[in-house]
Amino acid sequence: MNRSEFIRILRKELARLPQDEIDAAVEYYEEYFDEAGPDKEAEIIKELGNPRKIANQIRSEYEVRRLDEEEKSTTRKGISAVWWVIIGICSAPVSIPVAVVLVALAVAGFAVAVSIVVSVFAAVIGAVAGAIAMIFVGVISIPAAFSAAVMFIGGGILGLAVSAAVGVLAVIGLRKAVSAMVKAIRKRNERKGAERKCE
Repeated sequence: MNRSEFIRILRKELARLPQDEIDAAVEYYEEYFDEAGPDKEAEIIKELGNPRKIANQIRSEYEVRRLDEEEKSTTRKGISAVWWVIIGICSAPVSIPVAVVLVALAVAGFAVAVSIVVSVFAAVIGAVAGAIAMIFVGVISIPAAFSAAVMFIGGGILGLAVSAAVGVLAVIGLRKAVSAMVKAIRKRNERKGAERKCE
């Protein structure tokens, strides 16, 4: 057996290891041969012995290292989980009331927003009804008092115009508010999705 045969067998026997481990082992033995020189090649091969046994030893050492690293990682994760549980238990007296208050504020804010929308539309409907009533009173009072009838009809038409304008503005405002809420929720969900992917 010569140097190249020794290295070839060693590389073949280490084939199941990660490439960087194979490269490191082969590089070590290549340097060992280089330091001894070509005239001592046979002596080095005799000293090192069977490359298969060397490969078995390298594989065993690699597995021991890997198991040790996995054990340390598992221990770290376990300690981390315990810390999170302790933090959760310690912060519960503060975090639960804060969470309840935040939920209550969110519900109250939603209720206020809904009540504002309902009251605006109720005011518009009331104004339209009042304007129609004024027009009706004006039409009825034409035979009795023409000038008063014209005033009522004009006021009713003006009330209808103002109510229509307010109603249109209310609808536009409601659409924009709903659109802004939907965009905010989508952004939040996208951000959460990105954070999960990063994890």
